[in-house]
Amino acid sequence: MSLTVSVSGDLALRDQLKLLRLPPAKRKRYHRLLGKEVAKLSRRRVKAQQNIDGTPWKQRKKGRKKMLAKITRPKHLKVYAGSESVKVTWSNRLMGQIARQQQEGIGETMTAKRAARVKGKPDYQSDATASQAKALVKAGFKIYAGKYKSGAKGGQSKTRRVSQRWIRENMTLGQAGLVLRLLRDEPSKQSWDIPLPPRSFLGLSAAERGSVGQELLGKMADDAVSKRIANREPRGSIDERSS
Repeated sequence: MSLTVSVSGDLALRDQLKLLRLPPAKRKRYHRLLGKEVAKLSRRRVKAQQNIDGTPWKQRKKGRKKMLAKITRPKHLKVYAGSESVKVTWSNRLMGQIARQQQEGIGETMTAKRAARVKGKPDYQSDATASQAKALVKAGFKIYAGKYKSGAKGGQSKTRRVSQRWIRENMTLGQAGLVLRLLRDEPSKQSWDIPLPPRSFLGLSAAERGSVGQELLGKMADDAVSKRIANREPRGSIDERSS
């Protein structure tokens, strides 16, 4: 299911009546303008990386690249207007699904097979990663360092801690992963959940719902007056702004 918002605008009774008096074609124009305003405000939030209520989005765990910048471009975010309402959504189903996951904070389950398809099969013979080295040190990883002298500590073997640098230079990715699972007493995972914080952006805030529709009606009335003056039409059209 993709993300879609249906908007009609929260108008005062006086403005609702004014909208209802307009012919269907002009009501459709009003809703098209309303949808474009929703799309514009939504892109503005994405640029600022903010929720509809103005609070900042929770950042990625890695990297600082802006999120959702591509899918909110005008060529992807579409406005479908009618005489009664307007929908703002995506014609591309995948983009709509991604938007809904982000808007509502819907996590997903990753499997080992899917991860291999997306990222490729790991090279287990490559060097251990920085994150593995950090995790091993934190888990108390030690290496063999010889034996105590005869009789000392009951013949126990010596161990010593190592640095993250030593781990990266002397252990492979596969070895580090196996040792880390053993230290944590974790089974090999075949699937795992990936949580996703909600990052709302599509729609109107409470303040915007109370003002955007009214401003658009005013703009349409002003445009109608300007057009009538230019064409020297008589007064009294139903879409003229009332005093």
